Amino acid sequence: MEQTIYSQIVVPVVKFLKGHLTKHLGYVIFSSKYVRAMKEQLRVLKNTRDNVEKQKQTNDMDNKEIPVGVSAWLNAVETFKNEFESISSEGYGCLNIKMRHKTGKKACEATEMIKRFTKEKKEFEWTNAPIPTGIVYSKTENSTPSSHGVNFKSRYRPFNEALKWLQQDNNKSQVIALCGMGGVGKTTMMEQLETEANNKKMFDYIVPIVIGRTHNMHSIQNDISIRLSGEGLVEATIPERAHRLREKFKIRLEEKKERILFILDDVWQKIELKDIGLTSPLPNGLKLFLTSRDSDICRQIAVSAHSHTSFKVVEVEILTEEEAQNLFFKITNVSKEDNRYDIGCQIVEKCGRLPIAINIIGTALQSQEMHFWNSKLQRLNNNNIDHDLQEVIKISYEYIDKEHKEVLLLCGLFPEDYDIRIEDLTRYAWGLNLFKGVSTLGGARDSTRTCLGTLIYAHMLIKSNKHGCVRMHDLVLSFVLGVVSKSDRAWIINHGNVTQLAGGEEACKRISLTCKGMSEFAQDFKYPNLSLLQLMNGDLSLKFPEDFYENMKKLQVIAYYDMESPLMISKSLHCSTNLKSLCLYRCKLMFDFSFVGDLVNLEVLSFAYCDILKLPCAIGKLVKLKLLDLTGCLNLHVDNGVFENLKNLKEIYMIKALTDSNFEKLAMLSKQLCALEVEFVDKKNQLNKISFENLDNFKIAIGCSINSYKFKNDPFENVLELVSDRIIDLCDSKINQLFKKTEHLELSVKDMTCLKDLHQIGQHSFSTLKSLMVYDCSNLKYLFRVANGLKKLERLTVRKCNVLEVLIQKDESEISGVVELPQLLVLELYDLPNFTSIYPDNNNNMCALFNSQVKFAKLEILNIENMGKLKQIWDCEFVSSDKVEVNNISMLREIEVVGCDSLENLFPTNPMRLLTHLEKLKVISCGSIKDLFNINVEYNVSMLREIEVTDCDSLVNLFPTNPMRLLTRLEKLQVECCGSIEVIFKIDLGYEFEQVSMNNFRRIQVLDSKNVREVWRIRGGEKNSTSIRGFESVEFISIERCGRDNKKSREDEDVNISTVAFPSNIYFHSLRDLKLNKFEGVEVVFELDLNNQQPLFPNLQSLDLHEMNDMSHVWKCNNWNKYLLNPQRHYHSFHSLTSINIRECNRIKYLFSPLMAKLLSNLQKIKIRSCHDMEEVVSNRDDDDDNDEEEMSSTSTTTTFFPHLQSLTFEDLTNLTRIGGGAKGAKTGVIHDQFKASHVGVVSWSLCQYSKEIVISFCNGLSSVIPSNAIGQMQKLEVLRVRHCKLLKVFETKDIHGNSGDGKSSTNIDEESVGIDVISRQANINVTRLSNLKIMEIRSCNSLVFVFTFSMLESLKQLEELIVIDCKSMKVIVEKENGEDRKDVVFPWLKFLSLESLPNLEGFFLGMNNFNWPLLEKVKIIKCPQMMNFTCGESTTPVLEGIHRSLGRYSLECGLNIHMKTHQTSTRFLITVSSARGGPRWTGVRDAGSRHCCHPMRTVVEVEHVDRRWWWFEG
Repeated sequence: MEQTIYSQIVVPVVKFLKGHLTKHLGYVIFSSKYVRAMKEQLRVLKNTRDNVEKQKQTNDMDNKEIPVGVSAWLNAVETFKNEFESISSEGYGCLNIKMRHKTGKKACEATEMIKRFTKEKKEFEWTNAPIPTGIVYSKTENSTPSSHGVNFKSRYRPFNEALKWLQQDNNKSQVIALCGMGGVGKTTMMEQLETEANNKKMFDYIVPIVIGRTHNMHSIQNDISIRLSGEGLVEATIPERAHRLREKFKIRLEEKKERILFILDDVWQKIELKDIGLTSPLPNGLKLFLTSRDSDICRQIAVSAHSHTSFKVVEVEILTEEEAQNLFFKITNVSKEDNRYDIGCQIVEKCGRLPIAINIIGTALQSQEMHFWNSKLQRLNNNNIDHDLQEVIKISYEYIDKEHKEVLLLCGLFPEDYDIRIEDLTRYAWGLNLFKGVSTLGGARDSTRTCLGTLIYAHMLIKSNKHGCVRMHDLVLSFVLGVVSKSDRAWIINHGNVTQLAGGEEACKRISLTCKGMSEFAQDFKYPNLSLLQLMNGDLSLKFPEDFYENMKKLQVIAYYDMESPLMISKSLHCSTNLKSLCLYRCKLMFDFSFVGDLVNLEVLSFAYCDILKLPCAIGKLVKLKLLDLTGCLNLHVDNGVFENLKNLKEIYMIKALTDSNFEKLAMLSKQLCALEVEFVDKKNQLNKISFENLDNFKIAIGCSINSYKFKNDPFENVLELVSDRIIDLCDSKINQLFKKTEHLELSVKDMTCLKDLHQIGQHSFSTLKSLMVYDCSNLKYLFRVANGLKKLERLTVRKCNVLEVLIQKDESEISGVVELPQLLVLELYDLPNFTSIYPDNNNNMCALFNSQVKFAKLEILNIENMGKLKQIWDCEFVSSDKVEVNNISMLREIEVVGCDSLENLFPTNPMRLLTHLEKLKVISCGSIKDLFNINVEYNVSMLREIEVTDCDSLVNLFPTNPMRLLTRLEKLQVECCGSIEVIFKIDLGYEFEQVSMNNFRRIQVLDSKNVREVWRIRGGEKNSTSIRGFESVEFISIERCGRDNKKSREDEDVNISTVAFPSNIYFHSLRDLKLNKFEGVEVVFELDLNNQQPLFPNLQSLDLHEMNDMSHVWKCNNWNKYLLNPQRHYHSFHSLTSINIRECNRIKYLFSPLMAKLLSNLQKIKIRSCHDMEEVVSNRDDDDDNDEEEMSSTSTTTTFFPHLQSLTFEDLTNLTRIGGGAKGAKTGVIHDQFKASHVGVVSWSLCQYSKEIVISFCNGLSSVIPSNAIGQMQKLEVLRVRHCKLLKVFETKDIHGNSGDGKSSTNIDEESVGIDVISRQANINVTRLSNLKIMEIRSCNSLVFVFTFSMLESLKQLEELIVIDCKSMKVIVEKENGEDRKDVVFPWLKFLSLESLPNLEGFFLGMNNFNWPLLEKVKIIKCPQMMNFTCGESTTPVLEGIHRSLGRYSLECGLNIHMKTHQTSTRFLITVSSARGGPRWTGVRDAGSRHCCHPMRTVVEVEHVDRRWWWFEG
């Protein structure tokens, strides 16, 4: 039996242990040998990698195949090399066994990895076979919208939109166009989309072809053939070659059933599809992808392909300001600390945020000095753009025709970033006769809008956010200014310094000036060939010569904007007899301008918003006048004879200008008008006098005022706004004559029962109507009998109609039918308490808003609010594909539902088609909804981007279990005031769990939801080992005021409810900002689990934790050392965290472990406030014992903790006793505790060492701000503020080498200084240095006796402010030391000194040293009754002008006489003052009997009184 046990158990165990021990002893003994061997093999591996990289690049250039896995192998080797080449081969000494063992083991593991890499490399099979360049193969690289490694968030939307169209069926999107101005990044995005399509294998073949400005069709055809089959074409003619391409496409598409993405990049003109082998319509399986500067060209190609209905345009815009700056400084490699940074920001602004401009200029500025940057900025400010940039814009300019060029040049008259009014351009063009063959202003307006539309399509102009306006890109403006400055045009455009105008008077044809700050125009301001004069922003004092216009006889257009000078229009204007357009906008015309009537050729006259009070009768002489604009001229009086004589007037604009006296005159004129803008607020009964029959363009309001903001999308549309109590008043006015031309109609008629009541109009009377708003119609029962006549209606809004039940009443004559609004985009229904359905279904008892008989095929936005009786939005039959057409409502993008308390379900059970395009969902105050998405997620993939749910107290389930497929496009989630939700995301690893990425998810907010205990609830499967994807793109999370409403006892709580806010197996790669506020039930914020191999929160920058009442740990790990052994986790987890802000978290005892500090290398700011249980900032009380010494020993020698730390703030921490505390657990002896303390001390020392600002307030348990071991190295500290700390000693004063300060040896470990003094005895610190300290403030620290020791003064060279207030025990500011030198003390930068409420202060310094204060400007000494001497030596203050005291300011102009007064005692002492070296020098001696003069200039002053409450200086 014993033999069996020995042979079968003991012998194997001994052999195993022997081998195991031998291996581990080898790690220690042969550590250096293993490292050297590993280094040699690593060198060989690096050479091998370089060879593979070179071979890969060669095959890339030669279009040859690359073995699968090469890219992954190269990346893996590079990562491995970066990780292991830092292993030191110098050894750690014979006695450092643990570090030798660790290094040797790591070197052996690296050697094994190198062998594996070498073996994998040998398996690559390189060939010289060419590949068909169109074939799709798998790639490892991920495509993101970036440049030079800079991610562009503004590109996510167009990128994802284009990607969506690429993924959809051809019947929805067969032709896709990426459009934008030259250099904006269209081709770059196209290449990224191509890569993404490659990676996802969306197509079998991708055929990218560059067309270019001057294309060669033979070459293009050959490229297509090579991409398709790897061989070129041999046919000679274009038709023959095209036929051969069609055959190749047919083989791929029809016979092999392959999918092809055909990319045409840089398209400048329409391409004949037949020439490139395509048929019309395009064949199935082929998707055409275009990039162009001109979206209209792309539209023409789509029309020729019979794909105009499936044509999609994606606009690529310029970068945001932040993105542009990031790109520029990435290229130039300039940081914020660089003195070129501010200049760079200005250069980026001048580049107009255009990527190509930033690339060209940034590359030119690389490694250049400041003067070169200044020169480049000056050139850009002068609109002198680089040649390459000019060529980019010139190409686009040359491709537009003459009229378009003229309109573009007109836009160049305006300043940068100006919103250019389209109507102004029309009036300029009319006055200059730019449009040949156009005889009416309406025709000129159409031509102007056509030109602008073409220029916008060509991306030479930009759509403005301001209605009726366009804008010009800065670089295009610079190009235009270069064009118009040429000799053949010689325009003068100056919106900067106008003190000197350029020459060239004879040739100049157009002038545009901004006159701000200009005092006068010179007498020789003469431009005889001038045709256009535009002046802007002239001050009231601006002077014009009386003969200003005499030498401008060829003027055709004058346009003045915001000119206040009363002399801008003078009588000499009559010399400009060719003037056709006079446009004044917001100008002050406080004078008689009757002479304007002499301009007999004037056709356009505008006084818009000029506040003129009278239109003189002389205006009636303008017999050729066609347009008169009086908009905004309140209380205007029109003289008799004005309107009567204007026989050719066709357009009049009088919004805000119609008065009683003007009404009759307007009525006489109305028959000849074709355009009218006017408000009839009080004239409803007289409207029958106005003729509307000839109006083509109008904006007319009856009973109300016009709100122009409503028409910002199209300010030229025809508008009617009708408000009346009685419908009869409107019918009598014959306003219904305009209904057939009306595009926007607003109705508020109290007694109207349906729209037909308006004079019995027919169903087709609103055939041009685009927008209809009906509101406050108290008797409205339904809107239409039949709505099918509204073929152009795009927007329908119904508001506050209390009796309205249905939108469309079924006609009794109808048996069945479908209500169709084919162009309806927006439907808004507000405050309709009895409304139930758009079109009632008599066969269904349950009324729903939409049913199978409603067909709104293009509806994109649905807003419903306060509809108390609405129970269903979708009829159950609505989503049944066998009963309802697929496109009934297939384009819905936004749904907003507010205040519908009877609504139980938002979606039907199978809403797949509704979610196809839905991007934004908002649900507010719907008290009956329990499940937001009561659907089967398995087959549902939606386009939802934003979800907002607010004040839905019955809502229990926000999403179904495992909702990731439903949220693949989600960008933002906000949940607020939903009292029944307990969990946001339910994840069941055992229930058909599937990893789904949500690459767009950016923002999560959960607010004021009292029952939310978990954001993520994970059930089933291997909970801690399965990494969960889907949240890796989230950048911002805020969870505030959530938790259980009525908190149960711990015994009653569900044991399955997690107390961890962020489980370690959910991957948050992109999270930057995290805020948790009153998130009840959370005990641990971050769980660090050994099973998770991914780095945690690698991009988290800001952490805010407020009022987390249950939180005991921010970070918690079950084994720190094992966790940190993984290098990837070690170097990347939390490494971007820069700011920690914790407030009112009362259970937390400490912030982090010293081992956690290894992960926080970029920390910049720590702020902790009102955490009353916090005892330490750094503590190892919860760390595991194993290998602590090894980990921290290696850390302390190789890691610099917190090198970027800027600020430490601790406020109201009543139990804080130290920044770094003692050893955890029971003490086992001084040496053990000393090591434990050292772990914490290293980290707390680093916290203090690198901080630039330290603020400590109301920390009454803290005895020392900074441990003595840290003081000597604190060369970055600039600001130190300490307030209301009762027990505080600001600096640790114990002797550095173990002496207690009195010369006696100290060998015991003081409990209060463990972690401070122990380290200080080990450190080699001889002098306390605060060499960068600039501001020091100490308030209400009653245990402080002094602030500095004398030896510290040498380091205070940068001190600028010193403030000490309300410290009851303070005796001196600087404490004497035994044996200090008698040398002079200098505070070279001190400017402000304040000593206040220091009842025991005897002086600043009581030694005999002299002090020099060369920059001291202000001194406050208040309530210091015991202060007999400031310094016993002399003090020199050359710039001090006075001393502030409690009763005022004391001047030192005539020297310094000090009177110290008291009500209790009378003490005499001597103050001596000298003004040597330019300023007062002063000393003080207690006993007047010792008076003497040591300098002839010294004044001896006897002071008789000392005030023991305060002292001050009096002259």
